[in-house]
Amino acid sequence: MDGLEGLVYGFRYSKGTDVKTAQSAGYDAYAGTNVTIKDLDRNTNYHIWVQVKAKAGFADSDWSAAYLTVKTKKTDILGYVEIEGSDTAGQELKAVYRNANYMPAGSDQDGTWQWYRETESGDYAKINTGVSQSYTPTSEDIGKRLKAVYTIPQSSNFTGSKEAQTTKIKKQLAVNPAIDSFKQGADTAESNPTLDFTLSDHTGVWYRIQNYTDQAPQIPTQMTEAELTAAEWKKCTAIQMNSAEDHKGKTLTANTTYVLYTVRPETGDTQVSSIMSKQTDVGTVKQKGDVKLTNTTDVKVAEDDSITYTKITYPVVGKTITAELENANNVQGTWKWYKSKTQCGEGGTIAAPAQDSGDWEQLASGYSPTINKANSSLTISEDMWKHYIKAEFVPNKEIGYGGDSIQQVNPNYVRQIYEEEIKIESSTKDGNGDAAAYPGTTITATVENWSKADLNDRLKIYADDLNPEELTGAA
Repeated sequence: MDGLEGLVYGFRYSKGTDVKTAQSAGYDAYAGTNVTIKDLDRNTNYHIWVQVKAKAGFADSDWSAAYLTVKTKKTDILGYVEIEGSDTAGQELKAVYRNANYMPAGSDQDGTWQWYRETESGDYAKINTGVSQSYTPTSEDIGKRLKAVYTIPQSSNFTGSKEAQTTKIKKQLAVNPAIDSFKQGADTAESNPTLDFTLSDHTGVWYRIQNYTDQAPQIPTQMTEAELTAAEWKKCTAIQMNSAEDHKGKTLTANTTYVLYTVRPETGDTQVSSIMSKQTDVGTVKQKGDVKLTNTTDVKVAEDDSITYTKITYPVVGKTITAELENANNVQGTWKWYKSKTQCGEGGTIAAPAQDSGDWEQLASGYSPTINKANSSLTISEDMWKHYIKAEFVPNKEIGYGGDSIQQVNPNYVRQIYEEEIKIESSTKDGNGDAAAYPGTTITATVENWSKADLNDRLKIYADDLNPEELTGAA
């Protein structure tokens, strides 16, 4: 301080103007000595008074009537800015100011934020919407750096600004195309299997279906539809999709495991997504068609496996029953024949058992062909008399056909036909040696090829073939 050389000075200071309440500086100083007062508030007006300290034998002088006004400075902030988050469009960034410690203590947390976007010239332009601590980069920011600036306001006791920059903003991350379901669908009209799949969202999604034994696809680098199609990807056109082909356009096959792959390719605004996948098994194709049963005789099979026959009314011992597939999508399978375990009853009063009941006995032989033909014929044997007959076609699951077998029951029970003939013999002959009847002659009628059915009321004797008259007393 300036003063008269050799004198010692004392000091008081205060925010107010009353020296009586002012605070002592805490020490005295000679003229020409710097005086430091600590622990003052920042950016604040202080009033300073001075007095001459007494020498030996003298008293201190009065405090100066006038005071010196001094304003303390603001403190430059010493913290730093960090930007948290991914430097990616669509991903929120958050700028954080890490404050410093100060003596005396004070807060530098009253600053404001402003975001800037890099320009083509390398300068930075203010982002009008970037006025908060957080900012979400848009497509306009892709390929450019961003800067977050933390600035202390004029009203603060601190001053200055701090900033941090991002790397160049990358394209927005694409949402991975989630697969909700992947399963076998309905067969085509040509009886080929299909696959159904459902996505959470199909927008911008491409897919491919391939055998699980094939190598998984690489993440596509293609962006145009033509390039993606050439790379064997197909565009999803709906949330629910159905396909009968794999990624190469080949028809799906039964009894095969397939994998569905989905991806969102790179666009002008988004990066390529991860490839999502789901696996499922294609089982057998459902057998279609019906079995027609015909009572037949004179069955003939041509070289091309076509069949001809003569149709008869009822199934008869010694004749045949022919089963034929109608409207079938497959003839690869096994023919099975059954007879009912129960008989038809007297006069056919008991109906055939239900088709799926356990009242059927499988036949081990007596029919052909047995496999892989559109028809099969059963030769009716004696032990089938009065029984019902059922035919069944079981598809070959090993070659990809499944579902329920096709069955048909013949509603008519098996008949037995006997060619009964009557042979008449006389106990007397005429002069020519031919049988003749005279009083006392015994006439004997013999039923040949007898069916064993009771002859009562079936065998009667008549005289005179021109005007028949039934004779009585025959035994």
